[in-house]
Amino acid sequence: MKAEQTVVTVAGLNHQTSPVEEREQLAFSPEETAEAVARLGDVLGGAVLLSTCNRTEVYATMPEGPTHATLLISLLNGVKGTAIDESRFYSYQHDAAARHLFRVSAGIDSMVLGESQILGQVREAMSAATQAGTLNGTLSKLFHSAIGAGKRARTETQIGRHAVSVGSAAVALARKRLGNLAGKTVLVIRESWPRGRSRMQAARKSSSPTARFSARESWRRRWAGQQARWPCRTCRSRWPVQIS
Repeated sequence: MKAEQTVVTVAGLNHQTSPVEEREQLAFSPEETAEAVARLGDVLGGAVLLSTCNRTEVYATMPEGPTHATLLISLLNGVKGTAIDESRFYSYQHDAAARHLFRVSAGIDSMVLGESQILGQVREAMSAATQAGTLNGTLSKLFHSAIGAGKRARTETQIGRHAVSVGSAAVALARKRLGNLAGKTVLVIRESWPRGRSRMQAARKSSSPTARFSARESWRRRWAGQQARWPCRTCRSRWPVQIS
């Protein structure tokens, strides 16, 4: 009897397939990622969970077949307690799954072409899977190769020459429309405080001394009216942020 071939399978959703409301529902914080990938690993064996501002994906090694993507989607909805329709998800197997991760790491599949944050996020996803014990040999080789491809894309091509994050792009547009942002108040609307940090940092680099952060409902209930002091990596100072 011929053994089933095991291949890499990925299923997920991103800014091209799902509205922001659904992406927010399926977004995992770093703490949630650690727990979720462990739960996924209990079922799948090898698994990596990649969750960023604009995508959530699970990579796994599974027997080849069209029904396994449905299983991954069901597991993603299950660990997060969501019920997002399967039509919002994409899935790839074998070489198509590897090609997809390479595109993600290189910034080709990002909302802002060539943005640099995604490479670190791919690395963090691999690290979380390593700590959870769900990064098997196949996935380890795939993710190390994808990270290497992402680095090469930025050093050997011009894709990263003008690359910015979504937050930086928003600040650049605001500066173009409003002029100097010094002395102005910036409101960052984001689904959670941790995921709004890069937007805050982008605003701070534009010399805006006052920033307000508006989180989704669950975070507003927890932090509303409080003031956080967020460390600026550039100037090493801690600047106030009002959460509402």
